[in-house]
Amino acid sequence: MRFFFALSLLICASCAFAQKIGPYVEIKIEVKQSNYTDTTLASVPLTDFKVVVTKGGKRDQIIRPAEGADSLTFRLELGHDYIVEVRSRGLCRKRIGINTTGLEDPYGFHLSLSFGLHPDLNRAQRRLLRTELLGVASYDYGRNAIEFDFDYIKAMKAKLKSLGDR
Repeated sequence: MRFFFALSLLICASCAFAQKIGPYVEIKIEVKQSNYTDTTLASVPLTDFKVVVTKGGKRDQIIRPAEGADSLTFRLELGHDYIVEVRSRGLCRKRIGINTTGLEDPYGFHLSLSFGLHPDLNRAQRRLLRTELLGVASYDYGRNAIEFDFDYIKAMKAKLKSLGDR
């Protein structure tokens, strides 16, 4: 079974631990090129990518890593709904939703994410990733953390797999 995901998004989310950083969500994104159909191939750090942030349905920021870096860090203000999209020419794009509405923590949150972008997805899989969110995250009051909905991610993984089996 292809372990395309272990979350391909690899939501290595040090899932938003409350840390005194300010009234915002600080996000660190690391990007690798990986292979969807042959998981025996090693992932390679990717330095030619950009992150497009949409806030409330409107493009808010386009962020690129420093020269030669395979990661970047940026901040999202609290109180908004965001889509964070990672893109690189010739590879699939991946989008996640992050909802920061209802957050009022003056200490803020930190979220670390690792994205695997693939060159070998078929047209239907690419279309799915272009039009639907791969993951969604929101604040969990009980844990005082921003958490991903892993049932949603599991369902997306199944959709991608079924499109690849065609």
